[in-house]
Amino acid sequence: MSLDVLQFLKEDFLHKYEKLQRSFSSIDAPIRKIFVEYYILLKSTDIASLQGADKDLLYVLNRAVDDCLVESAESLHSMAKRSFRRCKQTKTSQSRQELEDNLIKLKSAISRQSGSTVTAPHKPSSIPLLNYDVHGFQDQFDETVKKISPRSQGAAVGIVGIGGSGKTTLASMVFNSREVKEKYQIRIWASMTSTLNRTESSRGSVFMDILSGVQNSGSSLNTMFRKVEYHHGGGLKMADHVLDKYVQHFKETLKRNSNKYLIVLDDVWETQHWFAETEETKPILSREWIKNTGGTVMVTSRLEEMAENIVGKENLYAIKPVSGQACIDIFLARASKNGLETSQLRNLTKDVEKKCFGLPLAACTLADVIAAKRKEEAEADAANAKAAAEADALEKEKTDAAEHKAEEVGAAKAKTEAEEDGLKEEEEEEEAGAAKAKTEVELVAPERVADISR
Repeated sequence: MSLDVLQFLKEDFLHKYEKLQRSFSSIDAPIRKIFVEYYILLKSTDIASLQGADKDLLYVLNRAVDDCLVESAESLHSMAKRSFRRCKQTKTSQSRQELEDNLIKLKSAISRQSGSTVTAPHKPSSIPLLNYDVHGFQDQFDETVKKISPRSQGAAVGIVGIGGSGKTTLASMVFNSREVKEKYQIRIWASMTSTLNRTESSRGSVFMDILSGVQNSGSSLNTMFRKVEYHHGGGLKMADHVLDKYVQHFKETLKRNSNKYLIVLDDVWETQHWFAETEETKPILSREWIKNTGGTVMVTSRLEEMAENIVGKENLYAIKPVSGQACIDIFLARASKNGLETSQLRNLTKDVEKKCFGLPLAACTLADVIAAKRKEEAEADAANAKAAAEADALEKEKTDAAEHKAEEVGAAKAKTEAEEDGLKEEEEEEEAGAAKAKTEVELVAPERVADISR
């Protein structure tokens, strides 16, 4: 199995999981727990260690996540009236045991490949890959870039909105834009999603989330990350006084680059343990410190109050739904990447526009669902065709065998009849010869009697 395929399946799950977390209330707790275990395992495992894994384990996992994403997307229609529905019990309960069994198999495969038990080191934050072509964000992109333009008193923006509205997409577009790369010497992308699942929040872990997101290769901050990772177990084992020293060095580095550093805190769920100062601990970052150093911070969150804690109410930016045409464009682009002929999907565009409600993730999910369905149908058709071909071949084999048997029987019968005819002819010839001989004897006998009498 190509490592490229395993890498794709791994990244596909990690990305879908991080999107799904924003609607975790729609997932049954047992399934959610299993997804978390898979996420931690795959997030902490390099691709080389997955080499011995069966790709089908990851296919099943991704299909299960797709099922829950579909349920969440369907629930978006009634979000204003009622809460998310739970994924169908019949579907999740049926797949739960399979997911648990596959998790055991996956851990075993990774252990065999690596030659040791699976561990979970702290992995550097990475900017998420966009899982759909970007459409309908240009105006919001321009607005956001203006809001984070470097200034002496610092700049801040908090992008807020419901799950699937494109907050991370917009932040990623800005972060990777040419304008931003030219303006900021230090860029940091920190994914804060992991704080949602921690049994106990750790300042050290949050610090590592931030420190690991430094994009400037070779900087002193990268060296600090490796040092903390090696000596302090990814920040989890770091005493507060040691952590404070590292945080101070981190802040001093940023301060030396006043007006030239950008920090993106993506998917923030809580700020209590790292942003707010307490009697026992100092904050890793604070709004006042960022402002005083002239830095720039960009936050994305579903929780408006969390973003407000970091950037202030005046700097909140409510992301807008994309247009219906943008949803259609996203849907068709994603469908094309999934191998579908977009010309066959034009009749669905009106439904896409109505069902997506301006949410890019919904458009992307619909394309994934249709692609998965078409793939299943194609596989079913192929399986049926193969079964039919095998049945035809078997029937032909039986027919050929029957014809061959009939030929053999016919040949044997013909041979027997020929032998019988041959025997009959011989018997007739013998009988004819005997009759002739008898006749000759009868004709000669009177003459011989007369001769004897003389």
